[in-house]
Amino acid sequence: MLGGSAACSLAACALLILLLTLGRASHNRRLTEIEGLRRSHQMSMDATLQYGAGALAAILLWAALATARPDGPTRVPSPIAVLAATRSLVASGELGDALAASLRRIATGFGLAALAGTSLGLLCGTYAVAARLLLPTNTFFRYIPPTAFVTLLILYLGIGERYKYTVVFVGVFFFIVQMTVDAVRDIERAYLEMAVVVGVTRSRILASVVVPAVAPTLIDILRINLSGAWTFLVAAEVVGNDPGLGHMINIGRRFGRVESVFVGICSFGVIGIGTDFLLRGLRNRLFRWKTLSSAR
Repeated sequence: MLGGSAACSLAACALLILLLTLGRASHNRRLTEIEGLRRSHQMSMDATLQYGAGALAAILLWAALATARPDGPTRVPSPIAVLAATRSLVASGELGDALAASLRRIATGFGLAALAGTSLGLLCGTYAVAARLLLPTNTFFRYIPPTAFVTLLILYLGIGERYKYTVVFVGVFFFIVQMTVDAVRDIERAYLEMAVVVGVTRSRILASVVVPAVAPTLIDILRINLSGAWTFLVAAEVVGNDPGLGHMINIGRRFGRVESVFVGICSFGVIGIGTDFLLRGLRNRLFRWKTLSSAR
């Protein structure tokens, strides 16, 4: 009887020790999670402060340049003067009309180039026959400066909206094709070989293997080429009299409205930061596994 009681006591002690050990492990795990969150929050705060310090340094440098050249046709307007000009352009509706027109042209021209360029790039990167048929022609046009087509495009299309859409399209399409092909060719062959082993047909490899593997890189390709699209849009908008950020900058240059020129330039920068942030955020959210593997 005493032996049975001792065994029960030992079992109870063992159970108590087990519970204490599990509780300690759970507590340590929670402490680790809390510490990880604290470090993540601290890193986020540090990054925000660093971004803010960089922006403040740029503004201070701008203000110093404005102080060095305050007068004359080549003057540098101060940040406060540019802010005042922005308010004036917003109140008159000129900046809103210019932004709306430029965003519409980018959405159309770049959107079509992104859709057509990535589709053709995926096709050429996956199938050797398509690459041999199409890539030499793509390379030929890729080395021709897009602005060299401006005269022909004006001749064939005039100076209306179709001309502006086409300049943006031609400016980035051939680069998107080649960069997509390179992304497909960088896929590890083990993925393709594994797909063949498990019975995936060649006609389904593109949709089942290639597209998921290069999707994060495709977002980066579009993010990079979007900046180029804005460059070619400015070249297109200086021709004609339709509203747009490029046209507003050109008018400001013609009539010595330097503040308007700076408003247009800053508008491009703000739009660029915004779209870049959105695309990087989309990439990190949809393809977190890629972000984690790149950080290692």
